[in-house]
Amino acid sequence: MRERAVHRRTCGAHEEHRRLLNTDPAYAANRAIIESQAWEVERGMRSLERSGVTQIPVVVHVVYTTATNNISDAQIQSQIDVLNHDFRKTNADVANVPSVWQSLATDARISFYLATSDPNGQATNGITRTHTSTITFHSQTDDIKSAASGGADPWPSANYLNLWVGPRIVNAQGQELLGYAQFPGGPAATDGVAIVHSGFGTSGTAASPYNLGRTATHEIGHWLNLFHIWGDDGTGCTGSDQCGDTPNAGGPNFGAPGFPHVTCNNGPSGDMFMNYMDYTDDRAMFMFTSDQVTRMQATLDGPRSSIGSTWLIPWTKFTRFTKFTNFTWLTKFTGFTFITPFTEFTWFTRFTGDPPPFEIDPLIQIADLVFALSELLIANVPELKEAADRLAPVGVTHLHELIAAEPDALAQAIGSNAHAVKALQSDARNSLARMNKSAS
Repeated sequence: MRERAVHRRTCGAHEEHRRLLNTDPAYAANRAIIESQAWEVERGMRSLERSGVTQIPVVVHVVYTTATNNISDAQIQSQIDVLNHDFRKTNADVANVPSVWQSLATDARISFYLATSDPNGQATNGITRTHTSTITFHSQTDDIKSAASGGADPWPSANYLNLWVGPRIVNAQGQELLGYAQFPGGPAATDGVAIVHSGFGTSGTAASPYNLGRTATHEIGHWLNLFHIWGDDGTGCTGSDQCGDTPNAGGPNFGAPGFPHVTCNNGPSGDMFMNYMDYTDDRAMFMFTSDQVTRMQATLDGPRSSIGSTWLIPWTKFTRFTKFTNFTWLTKFTGFTFITPFTEFTWFTRFTGDPPPFEIDPLIQIADLVFALSELLIANVPELKEAADRLAPVGVTHLHELIAAEPDALAQAIGSNAHAVKALQSDARNSLARMNKSAS
């Protein structure tokens, strides 16, 4: 059977959600807990734990039948780029949000990157490729997610966002799907997002009107616990997406509606059809709301707490460093105490979701980098000490809190002295060697 074009956006996430609720008691129990936690966060009864930008490692499993749907690395990277713009609210078309909702459009504080280390700790480009004789995959059986059924096995979902890209995906009724996601709380073996290759990225085989990468944005929204904007009640006007700042809507919107489009007595502004969680064409969706971001962040604190980090360097770089130091040598850093790399190194967040404003030799140890940056900051960033003195009375006592409090000014100060980093790395390596020698 040949591949077929998808003429109207179709998503299988809610159908998958209902199937698991009806067949998997553990999923039903998990969902009750997840929604309870989200409810508490949304009402201020529980605080969000992550500050800064969470960076999520992605593995893309390309499952292909022909050279054409064996999509290129460039097409895959184009999708990652779209995700980073959409989830950081740096997409150019966010300017098209109607003025009545401009204040609701919100940076989700999430970025994505192709994994650089595989589950065995080996270097990777974050892409797997599997040739298959299976042309059509089925959402109700998750066959694209298993090598035994012609697909590709996932990497551990506690550590990676698995994205499968396939030639053709259909639901239980045989309807063509652009993609589908598994909501948090489901089986680890099938956790992730599956998307048809013609709806993935912005180049190569991506086909209009789904060639701007928004299918992945939509499906990852589900993966982070967002419901469809109309509440999945058909056209009944009684459903809810559990977000108070999204208007009720009388079912999905398709294509590129004109504003306003009024349903469910939601005038004068009508449906928020430009929301990523509606069914409009890629060119017509360009925003998440504040309440949607709160739900996603609650998910990162809850069922997806093991995935992603707010800093850049791989955990494996700590191995040797943690053997010979308790980080007390960093207390000279304006008097701050660095307790553990897991709690106190979040100051090395990618402030904007982009790479640092200086090059870092990938072979250096994390100790090199920390030592170099600490020396750089001590020598060249008086703003750091000044800000610390100013904010100490209100309880800002650690460096990552200081960075979170005044990220723009401090990031600019660090970046403006980037030329000194490479010079300091040599001294840092020598210091590391001395520390290793004394520890042994």
